[in-house]
Order: sequence, then structure tokens, then C-alpha cells
Amino acid sequence: MEDGHINTIGRHTEPSQAEIDRVGSAMEAVGVRGWLAIIDRSAYVAGQPKITMVMEMREPKVSFQEAVARFAAAKVSDSSNKG
Repeated sequence: MEDGHINTIGRHTEPSQAEIDRVGSAMEAVGVRGWLAIIDRSAYVAGQPKITMVMEMREPKVSFQEAVARFAAAKVSDSSNKG
């Protein structure tokens, strides 16, 4: 999402169009914009994963690269807060 947070769908499988549509509807309901993207590993392991955009969802107002940078910053912040 634009603020760097992530949600996952289609774990270990490609998400169905119905799943993608449900996520788009949920995003619209709460006013969130973002992308459908592929992450090359768990977001919860050390280091930064490779994130590849598949498609925009709800016309994001920031670039995909900016959202990935926000994700990286949030991940660093989360790991430093765990002591």
C-alpha cells in the first residue's frame, strides 16, 4: 500500500480474480490505494525482499518505488523496536 504496509493473498498460489476483486473492494471501502505485487520471500525474515509490481489497484498517488522505500523503512523501524 502507499504507506508501506502489506497484506497478502494467494499464499503459495497465484491469487484468483475473485480474491483480487475482494481486495480491491476492501481497499476502496477504507480509502486505501496500492498495488498487487509479488514478494520473493517472507516479509518477516532479515534483509529486504525483492518486491515486483504486478498491477496498480485504485490509482495510487505515490510511485511504486516510494511505497517500497516506505515498506523498507517501516521494516527497519519495526525490527529496531523489538529490541
